[in-house]
Amino acid sequence: MSLYKDPRSTLLSLVEKENGLTLNPADYDFTNPVAAEPPEGSTASYNTRVTLAANNPAAPYVGSVEIYYNRLDIADLGRLADIYLQSPNITTTHGAIDSLNRRFGLNFRPEDLIDRPAVVNGEYNTLILEATVESLGWFGALNINVTEGDLLLENYVLEPMLGGLNYPTESVDRPFAHFYSYWRDFSDDHTVLKLIQTGDPVGLDLLSILTNVTGDEWVGGGPSPYSLKDAVIVYSGSTQGYLNTNLDYPMVLIIRLDPIQCTAIDGDLVLHHSDDIYASLGI
Repeated sequence: MSLYKDPRSTLLSLVEKENGLTLNPADYDFTNPVAAEPPEGSTASYNTRVTLAANNPAAPYVGSVEIYYNRLDIADLGRLADIYLQSPNITTTHGAIDSLNRRFGLNFRPEDLIDRPAVVNGEYNTLILEATVESLGWFGALNINVTEGDLLLENYVLEPMLGGLNYPTESVDRPFAHFYSYWRDFSDDHTVLKLIQTGDPVGLDLLSILTNVTGDEWVGGGPSPYSLKDAVIVYSGSTQGYLNTNLDYPMVLIIRLDPIQCTAIDGDLVLHHSDDIYASLGI
């Protein structure tokens, strides 16, 4: 399953939602994104500008418009964990895309990454994950190590009928919860999150916050794909006091999911948040 949404369809959906429109995806194209930043003093948050243009003169909405949003930095993936990959194809970047997506819940497509040959380093190869100029969802680059593996059972178990049993075709580990949450900004709920202490019970407010920010339906019961049942608050405080957090934010809340109750992802949710300095100044 993919935890990172398809950027093209997501951007179109956001344009529709924020403006009350209905757009046929076939009628519209995006230009290559470019880096952009808000003017000084602005409360807006974006790092990218792209033009949405109609390609069908018969579409109900024609012309073009510039839109602004945040792409994800590929280098941030390396801040989350030591990404050591197993893949059936370890010779090119594009050959490892399917394994990357399966293992880490990513949504890379060939058009997102420059295809380069691997650098051979004895027992493992090194691949460069570098975003293409046309990638709507990503920018930046990261080197990862890869060895042969992640072989699909369906390609090797050619006789699946074992006395009436249907042999499974593939085994996929659940993606890490911190990959699901690390890149998201929970600052809109800073006033609530900052009051939660290590060891506090998980309340309904967290269910609402996670649902609103992620778009997935988080529940208090389980087992369920996105469940906080039996989850534990293992840390609440400064990002300086907890490893593998984003120091661009001053505060972080770490929620350890129960592996039985939460069936879609596994491990710790990482909720970064900060105070809105402009709101505090009354601006």
